Amino acid sequence: MDCWPAPEVSENVNTDKLGNPGLTDEEEDAIVAFMKSLSGGFKVNKKAK
Repeated sequence: MDCWPAPEVSENVNTDKLGNPGLTDEEEDAIVAFMKSLSGGFKVNKKAK
C-alpha cells in the first residue's frame, strides 16, 4: 500500500509490529466504516489554510 505519505519522523515508526494483518476485504471495509463513524460530526474545511 502506497497511499500514505512517508512519516515526518521515521524514528517513531514501529517497524517490529507492522505488516500484513491478513484481513479480508470485508474485514478491512468493516474497520474503515467503524473508523468513519468516530468522526463525531467533524468536517474538514478545505477552503481554510
